Amino acid sequence: MSILYSIQLNTFSTELRSKFISEWTSHIELKAEVKSLKSNIKTLKKKLTLVQKASSVDKVQILSFEAKVRELEGWLSDDLRPLVYERDLEDKVMELDKSFARENILEALQELLPWDEMFIPRKGVAKQLGGTEVVPLSQEMLLASVTVPVIMSPLMSPMLIYSILTLVLIAII
Repeated sequence: MSILYSIQLNTFSTELRSKFISEWTSHIELKAEVKSLKSNIKTLKKKLTLVQKASSVDKVQILSFEAKVRELEGWLSDDLRPLVYERDLEDKVMELDKSFARENILEALQELLPWDEMFIPRKGVAKQLGGTEVVPLSQEMLLASVTVPVIMSPLMSPMLIYSILTLVLIAII
């Protein structure tokens, strides 16, 4: 019987040694992984600090540029105003302002509308496009050599409606 206990003890001892070695190996691997992850965290923190510094430098530059632009706008306005009045160019300046406003509105509309909705192929023919109905005007408005349609849709965005109404108002003026 003692031989039987001796064999069982050896078997248990071998199993225990095997489990211990397995656990120790696993512990070493996990410890190495933790060390690697800590290193990655340090690297990421350094990168974050550099990005934050670069971002703050960019913000400072942007604010500096904005201040310079305001300064230049004021300088131009102050220097040109007497010249405009001196030469009686107020009407021409107003016309230029309207022209630039029309161009800006046209550009905004071109960005908002898909290209194929910007044109009406024939007068008097309604065109159905993606759930919106393009209704031709009785008189086409030519701005920068582009015909702008009126678009009717219950789901039309308020900003688009506002842009179109502004364009119509400027065309009337």
